[in-house]
Amino acid sequence: MFFALTDADGTSHKYQFDLSKLQPGVPQQILALEGASLTEPSAVDKPGTIPGLNLSQIEILIFVGDWSVNPVDLTISAVSAVPPTDEILAQRVKLRERLARETKAAAERIQAQERARQELLTKGAKHPDDGAEVKHVCAVDADVLAVVLQAGKHVNNELRPYAAQPGDEVEAEQTDNPRHLVKDGKVVDYRQQALYRMVDKKRTRMGLISPDRQWLFVEHRSSGQVLEETIVDLPAAYTIQSADDPAFATPKAPAAVFRKGKPNGFSQPLPFLYTISLKLPSRLKEGAAYTIRLAGVNTRQETVTYVHKPSQTRSLAVHAIQTGYRPDDPYKRAYLSFWMGVDKDGKHGSCTPKADRFDLLDGAGNTVFSGKAELAKADGAEEQISIHEKQDYTKSAVVRLDFSAFSVPGRYRVFVPGIGTSGPLRIAADVWDGPFQAAMQGILSQRQGIDLGPPACAFTRKRALHPTMAWCSISWTSRTRRGRKACAGSA
Repeated sequence: MFFALTDADGTSHKYQFDLSKLQPGVPQQILALEGASLTEPSAVDKPGTIPGLNLSQIEILIFVGDWSVNPVDLTISAVSAVPPTDEILAQRVKLRERLARETKAAAERIQAQERARQELLTKGAKHPDDGAEVKHVCAVDADVLAVVLQAGKHVNNELRPYAAQPGDEVEAEQTDNPRHLVKDGKVVDYRQQALYRMVDKKRTRMGLISPDRQWLFVEHRSSGQVLEETIVDLPAAYTIQSADDPAFATPKAPAAVFRKGKPNGFSQPLPFLYTISLKLPSRLKEGAAYTIRLAGVNTRQETVTYVHKPSQTRSLAVHAIQTGYRPDDPYKRAYLSFWMGVDKDGKHGSCTPKADRFDLLDGAGNTVFSGKAELAKADGAEEQISIHEKQDYTKSAVVRLDFSAFSVPGRYRVFVPGIGTSGPLRIAADVWDGPFQAAMQGILSQRQGIDLGPPACAFTRKRALHPTMAWCSISWTSRTRRGRKACAGSA
């Protein structure tokens, strides 16, 4: 069991207790492992702003079990400090020795990271064919470029006919947790079977074999390289150069680098979509072409070209609803806002551009409406979206771009001069039909007990989980975390 104390300034001390020798039903006292004390804990999870744990300002007290397969009921009657015995003091010596070893190992890791960082800065990163892919480059402020990278890719599950090859090995898995099949009218146990093959002289798990050995189920996986993060957040990892802009006639490093990312797949290692924001030493020049050299990033290409033509380039800072608007919708609004992420020191970066006006462009790029940009939320201001929470959710200022007065049907983009455009949007009477149909289609496609197929569905599937078909019941007992399964019925 772990026990943690956190004081008002954020200092958090952690202690570990061994419960394996406790006798059921008998009150007992146990001591923290390794002779840990209030001043010498097993670990300092967070150092806080002021050194040491302030016992007079404890704000959080947490007990956490190890989530073993055999849960127990535990009553904690008191937490107290006791005078150290000779045995405790001897254990505490070993605690100090362990912490000293960990401190030394951490320092060696930092030194190794610094050596790797310097080597990358000198030699540059490799740019493999399966490295991170540059998906988009745009301006998000007059002096900030955003580079969108896809690192890794999620590959979905695949069911393919099994074609046996010499050397194939089939191995039973989860032998202590059999599955169940109905065979010849009887419920029988079935152990999951995995296929192994030699790939590049390594025994490799290929997937799961169906009980009849006719199909191979290849589980989802990740392809491509993850992002090399050694120097990705350092300005020295990038240079920007332009033959059209005198300010960048020679290669210039950005003044600062910010990064944010989100996983866009659930395979391992997680694929990530990153946005790297480069704060430039000078403003961008309209019409100029810039070469961005990604020397310290393991992208597929070492350089990428960006031409600063805001009216023709989608900017991540200009947000408009993808569904669109009905001509009679009371509000038609887009927003200008951008949070760059954090820098190498964890500092947040906001760069919402200053804008006085905006335009609505038609498909040919002609201005059909112009409006005034209005500040909707100041940088650092908090928003209260519920009675419980009040936070700065956007981490940036938000500018409102209101074109409610415009109602001519068509396809448009919201354009902020000097920055870029939104994605395309429609104004039409039927814009809400598509989302409604997609939602209803999703509900229908998950129906059980009926046949599905054209014209209602693009696929054909016989009814599933109908009372006349095979059924499977599962019962669980939460106290033991053990379940029972039974399958029966007729096909």
